[in-house]
Amino acid sequence: MSISKALSDSGWKDVSSKNKIKDNGLLKLLADHKRIDEARHDEAIASLDQIVKLATQLKKTKEVAAASAAAKYVNELAQAAESDRSAIVKAKTEAEKKAKVEAEAKKQDAKKTSQDEDGDDDDESSALLTTKMIPLLRQVNKGETMHVLVARAGKQVKVMMSRKPIAPARRKILADELGVSGGVKYFGGHCVNEDGATTFVLKSEVTGLAKLLKLALLDQTGMRVKKLSCRGEDGEDADHDEDEGQVPGGERVGGDTTEPSRPADAATAMTRPFELSAAVGRGGKNLEEDVLQVQIALNRRADTGLKVDGRCGKDTIDAIIEFQRALGQSRPDGRVDPNRGTARALAASGKVGKPPPPPNPMAPPEDLGEPTLGRAPQIWHGTRGILDHNIGELKRAIRQEYASEHPALLAEIDQNVQRVDVILEKLDARLAHALERASGTKDPAKRKAEIAGAKTILADYVAFVKSEPLIDHIDKNPFGVNAQVRKTITDSLTHVIKSIA
Repeated sequence: MSISKALSDSGWKDVSSKNKIKDNGLLKLLADHKRIDEARHDEAIASLDQIVKLATQLKKTKEVAAASAAAKYVNELAQAAESDRSAIVKAKTEAEKKAKVEAEAKKQDAKKTSQDEDGDDDDESSALLTTKMIPLLRQVNKGETMHVLVARAGKQVKVMMSRKPIAPARRKILADELGVSGGVKYFGGHCVNEDGATTFVLKSEVTGLAKLLKLALLDQTGMRVKKLSCRGEDGEDADHDEDEGQVPGGERVGGDTTEPSRPADAATAMTRPFELSAAVGRGGKNLEEDVLQVQIALNRRADTGLKVDGRCGKDTIDAIIEFQRALGQSRPDGRVDPNRGTARALAASGKVGKPPPPPNPMAPPEDLGEPTLGRAPQIWHGTRGILDHNIGELKRAIRQEYASEHPALLAEIDQNVQRVDVILEKLDARLAHALERASGTKDPAKRKAEIAGAKTILADYVAFVKSEPLIDHIDKNPFGVNAQVRKTITDSLTHVIKSIA
């Protein structure tokens, strides 16, 4: 593959032959490079790096230095390779970004299809009979109607509730919870709120079920129903059970709007592993059982003092934001996504520590002083020092932002972060060394030659700065690091140019 016409093996063959220059492997490398497929970005980048290396070596040979046409060609070839490399790096970044977006879109489509086909409550686990029942039971108290399936074996009863019709195959879950293999009676129907009572409207016998249902709901959800009724679909054979006085334990629902009766440590006690089914916080799905988990975890890890009520209001979102700041995130979004960094951090043990120090980039000098050849090397060394520090602060900020993510994602992020090192790799110390040699010699001819070499290096740097999109990406980074890379480089190169004019 070859974007630039200057990267021609036939052109170099002609120039090297006319000027009697011994090839150092550049000819074969150029020939191989143009056969690399466009989509093989890494291979093309590695090839261009090798071309730059060999071209740089050739520029230092006596044969090339003695032939102006050859020196000019080699210099143009190296610049073309640098330019092509920048273009390919950009193409690679865009291709990776596009692939990531497409993969995420496919993932979301598959997830949506799965949800559409199976429903949110299709997870065949005990959660269907415990945590997932809690919000449904509360919605009944607010006037919604739910589908129910009741299983009874003797005096043991288990209840399943759903917004959608319950398939017969779900009977196995109830039987497993009862711990019996036979002799189970099943009652289908609905659960509604009638006259302040949580009422089970069933398709078959209801006698004696009300009390057993109340005990089943308390056992499965920890919620104590104050008034519970059972009746047949025709409204007859009603069976009632109502509290008489205070009975300890559980949260009351059905005709009673008092707050839950929770243990003293319920605000911080995790009753099961931290696991979210959907996002919590700003823009999240905010399912009640998920919000409860986040509120408990925030109280446990950050002493936020949140009211554990399963409602995601401003206090909960603010607490998420403060927790994210404590993790070192520069862009807290107030949202906890399943299996992502904030969720992983909430699942950890112990108290969250103090926020790490914010990025502390160095500002380039407002005045570089008088442009002289003697000071020029010091100016360029100082510039590289500022760039090194500011790029390091950006790396630190990015790693802080994603510190709690999965190790596999962290490794990928760290690999991408290393790409910013290309700035210092290309804007190396060669310029300072050439300027030091020019400043340190008393021989006018040698000084002139060293200055000429410095100008060539300057031209390489200027071409790189003009063509490298990564510089602007760093300057516009969203991680709160005011790196000022382009200004730092431009001011310094302008000063050096004036110093050797």
